[in-house]
Amino acid sequence: MKIVFAFHDRANYAGGPALNAVRLLPELQNLGIEVHGICIAPKDLSTPNAQSLIDNGVKVTVLNRKFFSEELAYDVWTMILSIDPDVVVSNINIQTALLAKWLVKRGIPVIHTHRSDDELNNGVADFLLSSDNGWDVQGYMFVNEFLKKKYNNSLSAQSILNEVIYSGVLPSDHRADLESGQIGIIYSGRIEEIQKRILGITESFIHLSGKYPDMKFTMIGGGSLYGKVREAIELAQSKNKVSLEKNLYGQAYKKKLSEHHFVFLNSEYEGTPGSLMDGMSCGLIPISTRYEGVEEIISDGYNGFIIDHISELENLILRVSKDRIVMKQMSARNVEMIDSKFSVRVSAQKWYGLISSLNNKYPKKPKSKADYNFQLPHNHKSLREHNSWSNRSLLRRVFYKLRILYHQRKANL
Repeated sequence: MKIVFAFHDRANYAGGPALNAVRLLPELQNLGIEVHGICIAPKDLSTPNAQSLIDNGVKVTVLNRKFFSEELAYDVWTMILSIDPDVVVSNINIQTALLAKWLVKRGIPVIHTHRSDDELNNGVADFLLSSDNGWDVQGYMFVNEFLKKKYNNSLSAQSILNEVIYSGVLPSDHRADLESGQIGIIYSGRIEEIQKRILGITESFIHLSGKYPDMKFTMIGGGSLYGKVREAIELAQSKNKVSLEKNLYGQAYKKKLSEHHFVFLNSEYEGTPGSLMDGMSCGLIPISTRYEGVEEIISDGYNGFIIDHISELENLILRVSKDRIVMKQMSARNVEMIDSKFSVRVSAQKWYGLISSLNNKYPKKPKSKADYNFQLPHNHKSLREHNSWSNRSLLRRVFYKLRILYHQRKANL
């Protein structure tokens, strides 16, 4: 089987869907799938995740972002036709997903993904899974059961193949020492207030580090508030008590995680948070504020803890850290849970099953003249990353249409 897998990239982009692509695509190749990555990135900026995939033997083509969806969709369409895959994974790219209307006519089904309980992902799912607008895809992947349940009726009504596939993480060469050592708490992720509520974490870590000098606190990540967080730590004279570090990668990242005992998340919403799972792979105990779907990763009191507010963190850490035997038991459960349920190996096997099912359901049709006419939907409130050129002047639209027709004829598609 041959697939195209779209993903976004940019400088200093170390989390979320891009990291999942870096981990997943080599595993799919190991399972015998011929993988072609399409990396969509801002012009003239580095693409570290694409380069990582190339270094690991995955074929990747970088396409520049375009202001209008039709322009990017044409570039993606041309690339897909040149590769001639059996299945396309649009991932989170809406322009690729909108091509499903034309690709399925060639026997090439499209799988889109729902990765977080936010306006962007929910809006796209509402649009693509609507039964009356004609823009449906053929497959859908959800990163947790909670998200899938929201769309069960739509999925059944349209017979869309779907699967819950957790974003798998790689095994760790490093293990946390839960029996001894200085109690350590770490946050890893984007240094942003929206969703991650990083300012509350910063305030809490500064407060606790002053109150409990025998504990260590670490924050790893990058984002627009990195400078503000660093300044807050310095102003509180907590520089030697709260460590703020840039993104780490690979086993260096796992090693840093393993120097702690707890990994903490304070998010408003998530899909399946990689930072918690990476910590769990090292034997750390996850602590998270409550969000929809968190129970699929943390069984409260068994392998980690769910709290309702960050103010509960202090008493929880003090109580749990008194019993190192219980901590060690939780640690072992997390390592086993990652291997059996949340590893990239398990994730790749489920992806293989979904891709195979779609490939069998939609047999490839003989090549024919390209029939894509670039009539994408008008701007829609649910599609926050779709910007149609339909609001351009008639003259400009005619110009782009002629240019596209010229390139189609030249390529003899």
